[in-house]
Amino acid sequence: MSDSPAQDRIELEVKDFGPIVEAKIDLRPLTVFVGPSNTGKSYLAILIYALHRCFGSEVGPDHWRASGSSLMLPDDEARERLDNAVETFVKSAGLTLLFSGSSPDQKGIDLSGPILDEIRSLFDARGRHLGHEISRCFGIDEARALSRKGAGNGAHVVIRNHLSDGSVSGDHVLKLGDREAPFRGSFPGRLRISSDEFESIVSQFFRRMGKGLLEAFSNGDGDSGFLTRNVIEILEKTARNHLAGALNFPAFYLPADRTGIMHTHGAMISSIIGNAPMTGSRRAARTPMLSGVLADFLQQII
Repeated sequence: MSDSPAQDRIELEVKDFGPIVEAKIDLRPLTVFVGPSNTGKSYLAILIYALHRCFGSEVGPDHWRASGSSLMLPDDEARERLDNAVETFVKSAGLTLLFSGSSPDQKGIDLSGPILDEIRSLFDARGRHLGHEISRCFGIDEARALSRKGAGNGAHVVIRNHLSDGSVSGDHVLKLGDREAPFRGSFPGRLRISSDEFESIVSQFFRRMGKGLLEAFSNGDGDSGFLTRNVIEILEKTARNHLAGALNFPAFYLPADRTGIMHTHGAMISSIIGNAPMTGSRRAARTPMLSGVLADFLQQII
């Protein structure tokens, strides 16, 4: 979290989550949990890791990922509206300023209309995927199993991004009492991109498409679907920085019991090799099952 704005902070509130009755914490560049065993420190740490995995990953859930050269929109008319909106944005707020070498207005650039609607839908899709990501990280079938025993309404997770100007980007609430773990995200009706963020977006345009392709788009010769996909993905990442704050950055989880984990790694390799021969009888595979945080840790080592 060292790259996050120093003045911004993430507030995480949980209720009836695992052994935790209720807790509210501020996530800073350095956050230390101290307390007796079985009080929920690891539950909070894994939850925070799952939030980073969901909101900080470049590759989102398959059901909202772009397909081919255009986004997965419900109909051709909606796709055309979005393509036109992106082209207008790029020409007015992007390419014109880019090729002229000037800077955007100090007040920034507002996003609204079809572009903001698509960014909102992608953010909501990440939220709907959050319950699955939490289940994966904890190594359980359903996130609702994390609800504290005896809690009739299930567990609640609330995320608030407190901005440097004193405002709050909104409450993003996940309920773990139902099978589908419903997510309710708060999304602004208008999103302002600052001049610094604009410069970052321009540099990402260059890295993704190169100046030659950008010039083709400015002349009307480019593939509008390809342009739309790249622009929306870049803008969606910028919007996540407003809505999820430092959770927009990737994270790594270092498990406490690393010796036992490495023994499990040896058992998994042995099981895979035992089932590797192309011929002969095979025994039923008994590969040890790992939680998501442990699987990620071993994969990063490999």
